[in-house]
Amino acid sequence: MELPLDGALQYLDQIIEIQDEIDQVIDKEYDDKLKLVEELRDIRRWDEKNGCLRHPRITQSQQCLFVERRELVELLPDFWITALFAEGVLVSYYMNEEDRKDMHENPYFDNIWLSKTFRFTREGISSESGTEIRWKKKGIKAFAENGGTQSHTDMPSFFKWFMEDSEKHRDLVAEKIVDTFWREAHVYYFIGMDRSAGKGMQMMTEKKWARKKFKGEGKTPEVDIPGTLSKLRTISDKLQAARQEANKERWAMERKYELMLVKREKEAHKEGESSRRSIYSRRNEIIKNIHHFWLIAFLNHYALHHLLSKEDLKILKFLNSVNVEDTEDEEGVMSGYTITLNFGKNPYFENDSLTKEISYTAMTDSPRMEYTDSEVNICVSNIQWIGGMGITTRNQRGFNEPDTSFFTWFSGLECVAMNAYDEVADLIRQDFWSNAGKYFVNVRNINDDEEVDLVGINKLERLRAFHLF
Repeated sequence: MELPLDGALQYLDQIIEIQDEIDQVIDKEYDDKLKLVEELRDIRRWDEKNGCLRHPRITQSQQCLFVERRELVELLPDFWITALFAEGVLVSYYMNEEDRKDMHENPYFDNIWLSKTFRFTREGISSESGTEIRWKKKGIKAFAENGGTQSHTDMPSFFKWFMEDSEKHRDLVAEKIVDTFWREAHVYYFIGMDRSAGKGMQMMTEKKWARKKFKGEGKTPEVDIPGTLSKLRTISDKLQAARQEANKERWAMERKYELMLVKREKEAHKEGESSRRSIYSRRNEIIKNIHHFWLIAFLNHYALHHLLSKEDLKILKFLNSVNVEDTEDEEGVMSGYTITLNFGKNPYFENDSLTKEISYTAMTDSPRMEYTDSEVNICVSNIQWIGGMGITTRNQRGFNEPDTSFFTWFSGLECVAMNAYDEVADLIRQDFWSNAGKYFVNVRNINDDEEVDLVGINKLERLRAFHLF
């Protein structure tokens, strides 16, 4: 089939310019939405007043409970080492064998305490160098500079990490300690105690604890280990309840920001859609002067052309215009769209236009409250075929066409029966409708980084866009 030019070349540059305008509006809307996401992400994560990252907030009630916990754990033997080994991740991935020995007994360095400073940045938690460790040298396998076998680079080391600055924007060890281990240390402690009991190990007695903690001081404190453990369990339960309450507050805040994002995204979309509608109107005025514009665009589309049967091509020669319009519910949420095909007078059917309306009937559970394509309702025009010209009834006129047919799809409700969304309709809405100019000039599959001078298409290429065999 040959389609005549009929003077359409004079409008080609205008079509290309219109398509460029559409692309610019689409790109601007995409960039605006991306900026909104980044902006609100920073609002959620970044505290401008304090200049730090918003990590999981510690409420006032949690802070008071942590103070009570600190007073109790000072009375319990090996609290932190028990919790650390029960947590497992820090020990397994960030400590070598010598680090683990250092945790049990300390003939290795003179420090009685070590400290390390954390910084909260936009990327995450990072850390600065900690207290310089005063290693004992006699027979101690410390770092190589102290005569030991371990270097700074040959293996992961908790104490190496503790002494040095973090070289990365995110210090995963610091994040694990700050956000998880420190907050849940009491939970890990009880896990460790349960494991010890399961192995038949005896807890340290009060007398042994007293001898260890006050050796040489000539006094024996009254330490009620069972009572202290009972109090710690009570604190643990209160911390659990406080954390759940804090999570509710955080989820409410997340919902607030999510709804704020949805509102601003809608505003950006409406602004973009308004600009596109104005451009589409100008495009329609140009298309009126180009015979078979939409048929050529359909034929050049990488996927839709597979739907077109020989009979479809004959009918689509009478297609004057295409329109796609989103629909909204009472709350202003996009709930579907309508595809309209407008035809000139033709020998196939009496309709001036055919419509296919896609409506979504199920919404997500997220704060965005968007419709999903998991359930759809489809309404289509009843095509009023002129006697003997209907092509959607198989073999009615003795055709031996394959099952694929554009009008069979357009008038079909198979997606409703399958409770699935209509892929062809979605492709028309998302791609074909806005990029019709590209498909008309047969520009497809162009990489984003590939420079293409559409205005410079020579006459031969233009002829290829209009002459289809």
